[in-house]
Order: sequence, then structure tokens, then C-alpha cells
Amino acid sequence: MKGQNAIFEEILIFALGVVLASSVMLVFNMASASVGSTLVRDQLMDVNSLISSIIVDDYACGENATITVRIPQTIGKNEYVVIASGNELRTQTLRGNMSFTDVLYGISKFGKFTSFHNIVRISYGSS
Repeated sequence: MKGQNAIFEEILIFALGVVLASSVMLVFNMASASVGSTLVRDQLMDVNSLISSIIVDDYACGENATITVRIPQTIGKNEYVVIASGNELRTQTLRGNMSFTDVLYGISKFGKFTSFHNIVRISYGSS
């Protein structure tokens, strides 16, 4: 009987270890996903802020010009696009699961706004 009890105890300890390890992995994966999505959103905001500040600074000059800005091609392994519509500047992942929108007054006065891969091109006036 003692031999059977020892085997049962070892199996129980092993099962408890597996449950504990699985729980730690599950908690780590949940925390990692949460931090990852927060980082992607923050980086979308950073790209949007970069383009917004360039637009505001250069638009204040009031000259005809074309400005080209290089931006990261991916954010957190996600491809994304920058869209200007009306007075909104939106940066969103191509999957569409995450986006950030900023309102810019006067952006609709630009002749052309183009976003392709890692380049954003903004044209003012007749240039």
C-alpha cells in the first residue's frame, strides 16, 4: 500500500506543477497581449502627432510646397495607413482593428495628401 501512495503523491505533485506552469503561461500571454496592443496604439498616436506637427508648422508658413515625410513601414508588426479626410488625420492598421484620429483644422485646404508604404507626401497650394 505504501508504494501505491507514493506513486499517487508523485502524480498529484506533477499534475499540480503542470497546472501551476499553465497558469503562469496564461497570465504572461494575457499581459503580453495587453502591453502589445497598448504599444501599437501609442505608436499610432506618435506617427499621427509627427505628421500633425509637420502639417501645422509648415502650413503656418503659407507657401506653396510639397513636403515628404518618412514614417515607419510597420508598427508592432502591423502594416498601417495614414488617411486624411476633411479635417481629420487618421492612422489605422490595415486589419482595421486599431486606429487613432486627430482633428486638424485647415487640412482640407491642401491640394493633395498621399500616404504610401513609409512615405507621406503633403502638397500645399498649387505645387
